[in-house]
Amino acid sequence: MQAIRRVTVPLTEDECNALRRLANAELRDPREQARYLLRAAMGLTGDGGDAMPQNAKNGAGVHQDIPSAVLP
Repeated sequence: MQAIRRVTVPLTEDECNALRRLANAELRDPREQARYLLRAAMGLTGDGGDAMPQNAKNGAGVHQDIPSAVLP
């Protein structure tokens, strides 16, 4: 498995609210939603065009793999 790196992305209040709404609609944690959006934008998709890595699809290790982020 690849090492996980932390990236900080400053968001406006509107952007943060939009991320939370989208994450809620797609039943994801906002950090997972941000990761999903970044992976999709970079073309890092898995089989079938899904941008989520296999461990996130089945829920195994999702929170262990993602460093915590501070969301207001």
